[in-house]
Amino acid sequence: MNKIKNISLLVLSFALGCLFFYLLLPFLPLKYEPRKNIFYKNDTFIKPRILFHASKDKNIKLLEPREIKRRSKDEGAVIFSTPHIGFASIFMSRHDDRWTKSGSFDSGSFYLICKDKDRFIKEDDGGAIYCLPSDCFYADCCKGMGISEWVSKEAVKPLHKLEFDSTLDAMMSFGVQVYFVDEKIFDQIKRDKDHGRKIIMNLKSENEKRDINPMPLFDYSKYKK
Repeated sequence: MNKIKNISLLVLSFALGCLFFYLLLPFLPLKYEPRKNIFYKNDTFIKPRILFHASKDKNIKLLEPREIKRRSKDEGAVIFSTPHIGFASIFMSRHDDRWTKSGSFDSGSFYLICKDKDRFIKEDDGGAIYCLPSDCFYADCCKGMGISEWVSKEAVKPLHKLEFDSTLDAMMSFGVQVYFVDEKIFDQIKRDKDHGRKIIMNLKSENEKRDINPMPLFDYSKYKK
């Protein structure tokens, strides 16, 4: 009888301990465990099983860390990847911040803004998107694109690859909104505090022109009281 009573008290104590922990959790600061891919305050971010990496090179057998893009001085060489295949598709083309800008608004679709359409089309001969196991990848919510950007310091062998003849066609097929603009508008977008959101709302994307997955930005001003 005493044994059953002791077990019951143990179970009750454990249950009360769990309840106390979850009641306390909302008041704890955001916690990040490096290299374990866990971000939580009220819940836990689940690590994607598959990540995507895009390249103009269609014949990569093994991805190795490189120090091409630096997010911080101490990060070193890494492999970049993302859980969003649309976002990955943007990087099949070789471009930089001097003539293109990419990102995402309103947690919605990703976009690419380019100030030199002729150059983009001329250099667009497609590429490949590689599907990667996420085991050795980690994300840092304080760097780059946050949880949309995962990196690995170890070499990774792709599980599969998807080849494309055109980066532009691939981007639009995955819902990436593509805007070709002139240099003046591009510079305005780069300078704007809202990252060019208001300007982009008044532009017509290549998606709209071709009727391929158009997703115009939501106009909040229409619903202001």
